[in-house]
Amino acid sequence: RFGGARMVRNLYPTSEASTSMGTTGAVINAASGITWPVGITSNGFEIVEDTSTGNHYAGRSATLTVGLLQQISVYAKQKTAGRYLQLAGAGLGGVSECPVFDLGNGTVDVPATTTVCKSAAIESIGFGIYRCSALIYPTSEVLAFGITNDASNNALASYAGSAGSGVYINGI
Repeated sequence: RFGGARMVRNLYPTSEASTSMGTTGAVINAASGITWPVGITSNGFEIVEDTSTGNHYAGRSATLTVGLLQQISVYAKQKTAGRYLQLAGAGLGGVSECPVFDLGNGTVDVPATTTVCKSAAIESIGFGIYRCSALIYPTSEVLAFGITNDASNNALASYAGSAGSGVYINGI
């Protein structure tokens, strides 16, 4: 019998509304030509880094409840080799607990400390698409998905981007 905090799943706006997310060092485009799993009817979108030096992510204020255990999940596919999906925001970056999902090898780097990020997982569903998820205790309502060039950096990644590199995501 579970006696811990109540868990809530996927309180983030759907992919159809995600092209209106704010960005830093990145642009968001509608994805085309990607075959997503059965049951996902939107095309999803791609987060593409620009050439600035700094963080490369897209995010906005969501309906995350601060201090309530929540599971965030997204379907993701690698667009560019050497670029990884990073879950940021929600207080994760402030304590260097951003899970980093390697969409080429199907692995996830989970931070050693667990103040905000309690766990993270990656599951292959075929055709190079992965379900990436994390259990978090958010300390902020803002959730972001980022691109990083370092598969084991759990802090917000800062580097000079190369225009066009990025990741595809869907089904938030």
